[in-house]
Amino acid sequence: MYDNKGSNKSATKCDTCPVRAEGPCKAACVAGIARLAGGSFVSNYAKGETIVPQGDDCLHVGILVSGVVRVTNTTAEGRHMVVAILEHGSMIGSLTEPRSRFAYEAASPAVVCTMQRQTFVSILKAFPEVSLRVLELMHRQAEEVQEWLTLFNGRTALERLAGYLHALALGRHAEEDGVIVLDVPVGRKDLAAYLGTTPETLSRSFQQLARGDILTVVNGRRVVISNIRKLGWVAGNSGNELLSILHGHGEHREAAGVAPDATLHRAA
Repeated sequence: MYDNKGSNKSATKCDTCPVRAEGPCKAACVAGIARLAGGSFVSNYAKGETIVPQGDDCLHVGILVSGVVRVTNTTAEGRHMVVAILEHGSMIGSLTEPRSRFAYEAASPAVVCTMQRQTFVSILKAFPEVSLRVLELMHRQAEEVQEWLTLFNGRTALERLAGYLHALALGRHAEEDGVIVLDVPVGRKDLAAYLGTTPETLSRSFQQLARGDILTVVNGRRVVISNIRKLGWVAGNSGNELLSILHGHGEHREAAGVAPDATLHRAA
């Protein structure tokens, strides 16, 4: 459940908000910004804290200002799945469902700009340009989940990991050919769940990439990629497809082909 742990003073908070150019506020006029600022408050969450429990009443919506949020689904059989990983600028909660179909949990310390759903809906009715922006964001997030669930069908754990790291690296570091220091937004357990594998298999996949002189594992979240082109080869097409998913359907970037390495096989 959302908790008002912060301030609702609206003087200049939107002017200094780091995600104003990314979230629904991007399209708002001066009057719209004033309404959004006046009706919102900032909530802070510790790592591991639940923001919205699965099945909870959808009384609030939020915009992720900083941190990482995992979106999870627990089935009736008790299977726990990570269906999305949200970063700054993403929408949290539902505008249409009476109860949340998913749980939203802080995968790192997170800051969320929170608003009562009724208040937010009234703003959307008054400012159509904000409505269109919200529609765009929510449609994109829904597409990302759908594409993610179908993208890795038939791929090995190694290909999934390589595709994820390749897309993450290209999205954050453009077309760099040199050494890339990459911080993965979630820990190994969450990443394994997100990639549809186990932590043990994920660890073996990291080791395979390391033995192939593609990357060096610094710690649980940081890797140093020394050969982005070879990483792209291991990923196959998944890296380019993932790039659009992880970075808002941006322009696809293609990595040049690399000959297979005798010490690295695409089968996990």
